Amino acid sequence: MLRSVSNKKAMSPLIALIILVSIAVSLGVLVINIINLITAQEPNIALCGDVDFNIKRFKDTYFLCVEDGNRLSFVIENTGKKEIASFKISVVGSSKSYSKDLEANLAPGDLLDKRQSPLPYGLVGILYEVKILPYIRLEGSDKLFACTEKAKSYVDLPKCSVLKV
Repeated sequence: MLRSVSNKKAMSPLIALIILVSIAVSLGVLVINIINLITAQEPNIALCGDVDFNIKRFKDTYFLCVEDGNRLSFVIENTGKKEIASFKISVVGSSKSYSKDLEANLAPGDLLDKRQSPLPYGLVGILYEVKILPYIRLEGSDKLFACTEKAKSYVDLPKCSVLKV
């Protein structure tokens, strides 16, 4: 008795080849993206390695608080070894967010005192978070560079009236 020979197995090597090629292409793309990510971060680390700042404090009281009329009062100290050209102050509220660039030109050890002229941040509703991002000036130019890995966030800010210094 003769049986017809089916060629069903011929499809399996073709599917295996397609799967292997797609895996190889995916791995190649993944490796390229990881290499690009690693090499893109090296200049940031080199440029911003000596950049640091803190909110000034006296005893256990930090000088970062909310005044009436949606104004932010703070004292920032440059605790790094590089001059900080400016800051981007971003606030996140219950109804919207707001950002403002603030020129500083803080040499190492200098203070930026915004207690006498607090920073208005608009009508954002309940204030949830304040994020402070430092910028440095690139050597030999007027271009500013954001030190994103040095940004700091603050939550649960007290009212200035409750701070006793």
